[in-house]
Formats: sequence, C-alpha cells, structure tokens
Amino acid sequence: MVDYSTLSIVLTGLGIMGAIIYYTLNLRNATTARQAQVYAQIWDKFSSPEFFERFWETIDREWTDYDDYMEKYGSLRYSNQSQYARSVSVGTYYEGIGVLLKNGFIDAQPVADLLGTTITSWWEKTATFIYEYRVKNREPRGYIYAEYLYNQIKPIIEREHPELRT
Repeated sequence: MVDYSTLSIVLTGLGIMGAIIYYTLNLRNATTARQAQVYAQIWDKFSSPEFFERFWETIDREWTDYDDYMEKYGSLRYSNQSQYARSVSVGTYYEGIGVLLKNGFIDAQPVADLLGTTITSWWEKTATFIYEYRVKNREPRGYIYAEYLYNQIKPIIEREHPELRT
C-alpha cells in the first residue's frame, strides 16, 4: 500500500515536470515569435521604396577605383551629411543584419530567402571599394559584418540557385 507522503512526493514531482515542459514549450514559442518579428522588421525596411531607391543608386554607380568613387560619390561631393548618409545607408543596413546573424539572433536561411540576391549583388558591386576603404582610412573593420553576411548568404544562394553562380 502507498502511503500519502510517497504519493504527495510523486505528485509534486509530476507537477514540477509538467511546469518545466510547459515553460520550455512557451519559451520556444516566444523565441520563434521574436525571430519572426525581427524578420518582419527586416523585410519591412527592405521592401520600402526608399530602400530600393538607395539600393539601385548604389548598384547603378560606375567607378574605377577608390579615388574615382570618392570623387564621384564620396562625402565631400555632397553639400550636407544627410545626402551622404543616404549614400551609405544600404551598406549600413546590411552591416546591421550581419551583426544580428553573426551573434545568432537570426538564421542565415530566412535572410537568404528574403534578401539573398540583393546582398550578393551589393557586395559584389562594392567589395573592391570597401577593401580599399579599409586600407586608406585605416579602418580594417569597415563593413566586416556586411562581408560576413555575404559570406554566409552566398553559399546558400549558390546551392539553391546554381544558375546564379558567378
């Protein structure tokens, strides 16, 4: 025969296990919901007409080297800082996403699904300038997270869309 104290201990243990399972499932659901919210915010900014205007401005630019770029599009060309900020906003957007990815706040696959070809197009267009920028301005960490983002997204794009390989 089972005494009441043993039954009480077993029921308490089962209650604690149930609470742990419930808490774990709620925590997992909350994490998924937070990630979905982050992806929605990334998409919201990305899908804005203003972002695409700046993105295509960047992609359509032509330059031969760092000095040529700075002469045509650099900060001294603009009469105020807001114009220059507009000029660099695409890169800083990708830099921010790279930080989130590097620190594990988001996963590469959804980012590749949402933004993949624009990330690769932007990096491949601007990489040589950025490499020179790092040297000439003694900023070895300039856009390192945008580069990290590219390096994480590019293999996914190539795996899923081999026709886009460069």
